[in-house]
Amino acid sequence: MKSKKKILLIIIPIVIVLIIAAIIAVLYFTTDLFKSNEELFWKYFAQNQDVFDVIKNDKQAEQSQFKTNNSYTSDGNLSLVIAQGENSSKQLNVVTTARHDITTNRTYADATLKNGDIDLFKASYINSGDIYAVSCDEIFQGYVGTENSGLTQLAANFGIENFPDSINVNEYTNLLDITDEEWAHISETYLPVIMNVISEESYTKSSQEIQVNGQTYNANVYGIQITGENLKQLIINALTTLRGDTQTLVMLSNKLSTLGLGIEYTDTSNLALKIDELIDNMQNVTIGDNLYINVYENNGEVIRTEINLENTINLVYDRTSSSSSLTIDLIGTMIEQEIIDESIDNTNITDANNMSGDVTTYNANNETDNTATNENVVDNEDTIVSMENTESMNTTVEENVNGNSALEGNSIAGENNGITDSSDEVIDLSTTQDTSVSSTRIVITKSNTDNLTTNTIQIIPNTDVSNENITITINMSNVQNDSINNSYEIVANTLNGEQTETSTITYDTSTIRADQVEEIPELTGSNTAIASNYDANTFNTFLSNWVNLFMNALSEKLTVLGF
Repeated sequence: MKSKKKILLIIIPIVIVLIIAAIIAVLYFTTDLFKSNEELFWKYFAQNQDVFDVIKNDKQAEQSQFKTNNSYTSDGNLSLVIAQGENSSKQLNVVTTARHDITTNRTYADATLKNGDIDLFKASYINSGDIYAVSCDEIFQGYVGTENSGLTQLAANFGIENFPDSINVNEYTNLLDITDEEWAHISETYLPVIMNVISEESYTKSSQEIQVNGQTYNANVYGIQITGENLKQLIINALTTLRGDTQTLVMLSNKLSTLGLGIEYTDTSNLALKIDELIDNMQNVTIGDNLYINVYENNGEVIRTEINLENTINLVYDRTSSSSSLTIDLIGTMIEQEIIDESIDNTNITDANNMSGDVTTYNANNETDNTATNENVVDNEDTIVSMENTESMNTTVEENVNGNSALEGNSIAGENNGITDSSDEVIDLSTTQDTSVSSTRIVITKSNTDNLTTNTIQIIPNTDVSNENITITINMSNVQNDSINNSYEIVANTLNGEQTETSTITYDTSTIRADQVEEIPELTGSNTAIASNYDANTFNTFLSNWVNLFMNALSEKLTVLGF
């Protein structure tokens, strides 16, 4: 009996210890008990990996699939209203139609400028196979376009570098997508690099009542303060790690390749050399400002994250189950310096006199010459060149650009007053100068309901003049009963003297699945001026004249409407 008691005396404490350890383990992994401020900060900060979702519309993928898999027709109405005060306004209306034939995989769309029930001006678009082209019969009988292949060489013919060989809209849409596996690799690789630079004393915990999307929350606030010197070292360490991180380098090179950047960015070995340059440059940088990050947690979910680099940028990301918003304040001293630096050399600013050159435009008073031009069908280089020789094209761009003030580079910046360039100069990012300059604010929001996702972007160029702003709103619906209903709105408010001028563009569209649609013509070299069929100079001359004809004809119609 004594031996059994001795065994129990040994076993019972061990069992109790194991039970306590199990309870502590469960509490540690399922609650925030026993976790340090450092662990809690990074645990909740990691929830911000969905920050890029705020710029996406959740209905876009569903709508894109619907349009890819079905023939459809679409109708839309676009209006522009310019209002100044209560008694002065101008308006124009454009009606659009579109159709897609899944059997031929061709898409047609047109837009008609209206004056009441009268059609003033019409332009159309067709995608046929690999060819994308536009047409305006009032300007030229036939389509003008390009193939969605060989664009790198085509762009090079026009002096444009680093252009992708083809354009896939879906690739650009998903450019910011990062898979769960990629996120996991980034966290495992770079979180230790960051944490090694930051001392435990830099982490804080507090509580605060905050308002997020109109709701009040009692939040735990996990914060961190990183000095400018530590921030510099953190960046250098992260770049050094990135240089040897093949998996992340491949991911970056693929995304940069999508943007059409050259081999110096898309080859991982060359990209590593670029990173070496960044590291060398960072050695000469002095960051005088502190970085503050605060993460607000409520019931295990991050509802707000604030990132503030003193005198440079302030970012606030709010996220709830039904909506999210990203507010970015760019401090004015930084923006103003960038503008000054970019505008010191006026030699790069296009002067209106240099634009005109030998390019000629449409003379609205000579209908005979325009008709003669329209009778030509594009099937060879001689037809294209004939547009240049039309006698009615006798007005230069300089004479037709309204106001010309937008092209007068001399009004943008003054002279270079003693600014020098030295590769040995240490760049000081501390802002000991006057910081009273206002900020630029960008607010991006997204809200979801069962049937609708709304994205809004508001830009306030100068927060001291907040009533000058631009707001873009996109409403996209679910596919319901084989139909889609979307709406778009752009509102721009500007000051004109003491009055605010408001320009509002709205566009409403309705798309319906169709069993059969009107035939869409095939685009070929006989009915379309395809860029790759001509040498650069020939097509450039033709395209310049076509654009000038189009803009002048459109301006003539807008004048009829009082614009």
